[in-house]
Amino acid sequence: MEILDITNAMQSILLHHTRGYTLWVDIRAHETKIPALDEKWALSLGTHEPGWKRQDRKQHDIPNAVAIAGRVFSQPGQVEIVLLATANARHVNPGSPHHAFLREQWRDDLPRFSHFEMAHQPTEAQGKLVWTWRIRKIELNQIEKRLVALTDARDVETLKRETHSLVRSFPMFNGIRSQVRRLLRHVQRKCAACHIDYPGPDPENLPMMLRFPRTRATQMAREVGGRSPASSGAAQPQPHAVGAPQEQPHAVGGPKGQP
Repeated sequence: MEILDITNAMQSILLHHTRGYTLWVDIRAHETKIPALDEKWALSLGTHEPGWKRQDRKQHDIPNAVAIAGRVFSQPGQVEIVLLATANARHVNPGSPHHAFLREQWRDDLPRFSHFEMAHQPTEAQGKLVWTWRIRKIELNQIEKRLVALTDARDVETLKRETHSLVRSFPMFNGIRSQVRRLLRHVQRKCAACHIDYPGPDPENLPMMLRFPRTRATQMAREVGGRSPASSGAAQPQPHAVGAPQEQPHAVGGPKGQP
């Protein structure tokens, strides 16, 4: 199990969810625990099965599973793992060789990862429904309170540093980008009310995801599914179509990070 950066981990979770891996559990562990978990799930759940074998399991109504690991914000050495499985993982016969699926406490709501949660929502620009990620409400409220407090205190240098860090650190999926834009607009208005110059990034010119790069996450999804994204049945983005039905990340931090 490869430990991915947070953007690629979230991309991989999104891709697998839209291809039928709709059950999930999440675990946080130190990176030294990864090899043991990887071996356990490979033996009991088939997380290392190649695409052709997964297709055979699907035809025989046998569940498939995949484990995705990513780094945790501000916690060196800590890894967040999302174990995903197909919907039939809950319906395995207890006497079958695949009964290990029944030991997991599967969730069927939309996956979460780090400070983020998956969402199916319309884009701001065109109103199309897309699968995306957004900042969880509790974290978003905490960020807003912090930035407003800095504005009220007229701590311009810290406000500048933290707003730019926010934009650099968060993967700019369509949903996250919309939330960050609204948040920065709010901070702009607060700065104007406090008669100070807004020092943060331009809310109208945030980094965006422009195309479908062949990242490690998409390669993993292709290996697991045994099919290319275009043949999976899910809607795919066209080049430079921001907010398409299956949006993809780029390296955050502005034009230098764009693919």
